[in-house]
Amino acid sequence: TKHKTTDMIRRYTRLDNVRQHNAAQKLGL
Repeated sequence: TKHKTTDMIRRYTRLDNVRQHNAAQKLGL
């Protein structure tokens, strides 16, 4: 279960990074 949780955290972290990247592109940064 610990491994599964780590995978979920990694997945959400990746989504967060993509979201921040998209926001930065919209702002023209």
